[in-house]
Amino acid sequence: MAVKTPVVTAAGTAAHIPLGVFSTTVTGSNFASGAYVQVCGMAVPTTFVSATSLKISGFCSQAGSTTLKVVSGGVSSSPFAVKIGIDNPKASPAAARRFLEQAAFGPTPADALAVQTLGISGWIDAQLALAPQSKYTVVTQAYNGMPEHFMTDAVTMPDQLRQRVGFALSQIFVTSLNQIMYNANMIPYQDLLLADSFTNYKQIMSDVTLSPVMGQYLNMANNAKADPSIGSLANENYARELMQLFTIGVNELNSDGSTKLDSTGIPIPTYSQSTVAEFARVYTGWTYAPKAGSPVKWPGNLSNYGPMVPYAAEHDSGSKQLLNGFVSPSGLTPQADLTNALNNVFTHPNAGPFVSRLLIKHLVKSNPSPAYITRVAAVFDNDGSGVRGDMKAIIKAILLDPEARANDEGGDDQPTDGHLQEPALYIAGMYRAFSGTITDSNNYHYYMSTIGQNLFSSPDVFNYYDWDYQIPGTDLQGGEFEINTPNSAVLRANLVTGLFGAFSNPVQSGGSGTSLDLTPYLYLASNPTQLANALDLMLTHGTMPAAMKSILVKAITEESGGNLRRVQKGAYLILTSSYYNVWH
Repeated sequence: MAVKTPVVTAAGTAAHIPLGVFSTTVTGSNFASGAYVQVCGMAVPTTFVSATSLKISGFCSQAGSTTLKVVSGGVSSSPFAVKIGIDNPKASPAAARRFLEQAAFGPTPADALAVQTLGISGWIDAQLALAPQSKYTVVTQAYNGMPEHFMTDAVTMPDQLRQRVGFALSQIFVTSLNQIMYNANMIPYQDLLLADSFTNYKQIMSDVTLSPVMGQYLNMANNAKADPSIGSLANENYARELMQLFTIGVNELNSDGSTKLDSTGIPIPTYSQSTVAEFARVYTGWTYAPKAGSPVKWPGNLSNYGPMVPYAAEHDSGSKQLLNGFVSPSGLTPQADLTNALNNVFTHPNAGPFVSRLLIKHLVKSNPSPAYITRVAAVFDNDGSGVRGDMKAIIKAILLDPEARANDEGGDDQPTDGHLQEPALYIAGMYRAFSGTITDSNNYHYYMSTIGQNLFSSPDVFNYYDWDYQIPGTDLQGGEFEINTPNSAVLRANLVTGLFGAFSNPVQSGGSGTSLDLTPYLYLASNPTQLANALDLMLTHGTMPAAMKSILVKAITEESGGNLRRVQKGAYLILTSSYYNVWH
């Protein structure tokens, strides 16, 4: 009996197959058991459903037009035209994935498709309109669980841009469980930063200032006015750090973030010790909120009943000489005095370049050019509608700037590009690249601690690392390199080894609550070049340098331990490479 020629009538959605990992249906007629599909230059894993339907899965690493064939009973169908990827993409596959290294915790295939569909600006707008999805209130443990939940949300939740900005803010307005101790106190603070990420920088300053956690951490809570009878003075801790670390820095800045110098070449201080003392007087007379219906007590005990509240009897009501000649007059209420002080700092000319530079460093690159800082600082000063500190406008300015988008297609890497992935980005990015899953039972709190980033437990108010840390032997800054010691670098590699350690099961695990499936890559392993291209797309947005890819193909070819070992080796070599560790 003659074998009927198979006929293909449809493949995927409207003859489209997703770029990257895919799972779809081929329909037609005359399919027999054992039939298989050829697409993207290879036979892909095929499941026979019926004489009119086949299920296929696999990986296509190049966008564009191609053909698909069904081979059934040794007879091939006519080529059927299909398109890999989407029609009229608004961003290339490379640009979409590189952008998500800046605006998210790394790309997933689904998020990359969303960026290609909406465009980079459209994706940002969609994220800015998305209500907060991530939160820490689900963590019920007294001491543990926040870092694990951070990783769950970073890998799985859709509000990626909010999370990235919130993470940046948590490293600017630093608090630490080393002093705060209990999750119940830290959780509202971290949720506050997430909620405020798309508001206004002044709003963030105000909310942080009256946060009970910040009140405890930097001693503004129960800060009493000076008492000459015992020689006490107002505590200066918060007054100093708000200016030094959170808003304007210690030296006067030009609009491009460079330091202003006097006629002798010495940096011009932004403020003096007497200025700190004057601001400290502003921040007196605030304590923790009591339970509803209860009176305010002094000194109050740490509580989470709401923002700190004033206790006028302990507020210094005298006039205060603040920045740039501004005087907050005597006789004001604690709230009016505080409003004056925060506005005085917020409107200081340093705020735009200082804050813009920090946010650029966190989201895009460790070494922004003066022109890049100038452009973003201008938006901080005025969003185009006369509003200062508009976070939505600032975020868009950072991510859409020509310097951020330069080299989206690869091939023109510069020494000043990108930044080393800090541990939180590194771990989340690996799982997201492979569409992995993580639950709160993961053990990555331990791993992050060993490689230099004990989340929510910064060693001090200066963050896990110094933003301006200079990489030894270079003139480049790279704060994340300060915690990338030889020991932690080895531990990073060990972490990847542990993740890709299952020798017989393609479903890999980095421990409890984690899963990552390498099945879509197994059939590529017989063609080392195809496998290298697939891993390149998923991990280095398809722009891996040719010399590196040549080495990768050679290493995969020489691996004799089977297909799974080939995939694992390829992934390991990329994930431990300097090219991957530094997001360009």
